[in-house]
Amino acid sequence: MVKNLSISHVQQKSCPLCKHFPGPYYNVEIIDEKTAHAYKRCRCCSHEWVQVRPLIPRLQKSTGYMVVTVPVVSKTATFSSEIIGLHRIVWELHYGKLPQGYIVHHLNGDKSDNRIENLIGIPKAKHNCHKDYPLLKVIRA
Repeated sequence: MVKNLSISHVQQKSCPLCKHFPGPYYNVEIIDEKTAHAYKRCRCCSHEWVQVRPLIPRLQKSTGYMVVTVPVVSKTATFSSEIIGLHRIVWELHYGKLPQGYIVHHLNGDKSDNRIENLIGIPKAKHNCHKDYPLLKVIRA
């Protein structure tokens, strides 16, 4: 992508070269279930660097899913993030982007079991029919 980026393992509040306030993230890559790279560019000197951001899973009490806060690209906000289910990140790291209208389902019903062999991408309409579990196993195969 960009050559010779300096790498920061802490959240840079200012540019490492000129100490001015940076612009927003211009790219974010999820490396694995535990790490994201957030790319920054200084508004003053145009120096670019990457922040290694740990993805720390936590239980979202309202849904029961394990979630992580991921930095996102924003044209207006300097530091912007969104909450994503850990099961979705695991599935997308193995199979690629989830098609529109699909969700990731836990085959054994345990929302904290995010092993890839327990996850399946299915259309949202089929997910609403939980009584049809044999169909889910056919879709997975």
